[in-house]
Amino acid sequence: MLKIVKFAEYMYLVACVLFLYKAYEEYVGNGERMPLYLGIAGVALFMFFLRRWFRKRVEKRYQDE
Repeated sequence: MLKIVKFAEYMYLVACVLFLYKAYEEYVGNGERMPLYLGIAGVALFMFFLRRWFRKRVEKRYQDE
């Protein structure tokens, strides 16, 4: 199960990169939806670090037992 959780973490990172790329494309184009894509990328990055922090906390709890 731990490998699945790690995989899910990095999927948030991949989503962040994809939305940053999409924001760049919007910036070069008309730039209408760029703030939306930047916001989603920010949320994805935040979720990556949150899930990572939570996973490490759970791992530490099980190692201590």
